[in-house]
Amino acid sequence: MTVNGKPVPVARSGSSVTIPVPRGIRLNDRVFRTYDNELMQYAAQYFGEDHKKRIPLYAEVTARLGQPMEVTVTDEEGNTGTAHTGFIVEKARKHALNEAAVRKQLDRLGTTEFALGELICHLDEGVMVPMSEINEARRAAVEELTQKRLDVFLPPRKKAVWHREVLRQRENHGTRKHSQLSVLVDTLDKAKVALDAGADVLLVGGDSYSLPLLTLEDYRTISGWVRARGKQWMAATSRIVSEGQLKYFRNALSQWAALQPDGFLIANNGLVEMARDLGLPLWLDYDMNAFNSQSILFWQEQGFSGITLSPELTLQQVAGLVKKSPLPIECLAEGALEMMVSEYCVEGSFLGNLDKGSCSYHCREQGFLEDRKKEKFPLKQDQFGRMHVLNGHPLSMLANVLEMEKTGIARLRIDGRDYTAEELGELTALYRGVLDGDTKVEENRPHTTRGHYFRGVL
Repeated sequence: MTVNGKPVPVARSGSSVTIPVPRGIRLNDRVFRTYDNELMQYAAQYFGEDHKKRIPLYAEVTARLGQPMEVTVTDEEGNTGTAHTGFIVEKARKHALNEAAVRKQLDRLGTTEFALGELICHLDEGVMVPMSEINEARRAAVEELTQKRLDVFLPPRKKAVWHREVLRQRENHGTRKHSQLSVLVDTLDKAKVALDAGADVLLVGGDSYSLPLLTLEDYRTISGWVRARGKQWMAATSRIVSEGQLKYFRNALSQWAALQPDGFLIANNGLVEMARDLGLPLWLDYDMNAFNSQSILFWQEQGFSGITLSPELTLQQVAGLVKKSPLPIECLAEGALEMMVSEYCVEGSFLGNLDKGSCSYHCREQGFLEDRKKEKFPLKQDQFGRMHVLNGHPLSMLANVLEMEKTGIARLRIDGRDYTAEELGELTALYRGVLDGDTKVEENRPHTTRGHYFRGVL
């Protein structure tokens, strides 16, 4: 920092100073001070080794000929730690062990929180123990004492029971010649157009981006449409389930089960047990991050009948897992990818006066977050008031459908929540045409991304 061309360590309030600015800084960027020398000097008076308040230890050392040395340390709260040397105490050849030598080794408490206070020694005459053995016993005793002090603050936990049996790979039933087409929908109109356009499986509900929300009667209507066409449908669940929402989902799952869907799409592990109790097949959603063969085998052990893999896997990694999987595998092929989910609503806070108790904005227009590169990320609100930040470029693997099908993927999914009913109908028909060999697509749609399928995150 300089004032009038001269380097200075400080400057008066109101002075004009010159500071070298690194590249990449722009006009009106905010500046943060991350280090204050005066503040740090002041704070140094209260922390660091010179100002550290240590906990005094009472130590008792016993060295009997022909036995290991025992070191016991006790703090002022009565917690103890005990350790023994691996060395058997023997007769001294030159220098016999005394209290001064023991104190010197036990006082080497280094960066621990302790300091040696009273020391009681019970030493046979003319015996010796190597200093390294005393140091190791001191370290082990202090470590045990430290753990006992920490255990007081830990919440009570059930004792873990480890099983020697490792999950074993089952016979592979996942590979197949042709992939089914599944479509995730959150409105009645989208469900109808997806079925009309050739969807094999409807995934209904989950986190909805559209209004009005599906009612139980809508679920019943969709079930009727699906059965009339000989197709399948699954009731989808939310990615995030708070403690207060467990009762809602317990009731909802029971109501959906009465409509006899072909299963539940589970996106939160808090719903696994209550869904499993209803006796319907369970399918794991990609929000549960199935990323390797052991996780697939684990969920099979929990009773799941299918897995949607994480969209962060490459196509090569997907192909490897399909070969190992004992369960049918689904992959996301089309739709907006979530970047973040938040309880905080940007639009309601800035445009809807949420600070006054209720939102007056009511999602009147499509909102976006814009980054420094002018990239826009759409904002969506679900039925629980959570804000979903979506990728500005939706995933599209339309030109790579056949390549995905060749890996043996059982189902390719279209996430239709961020599309209009008309757009979803067109997309579903395109995918249906490519899978049936009636349509040939050379390139993916503009302004879309192939996600991680060809570059990965690992």
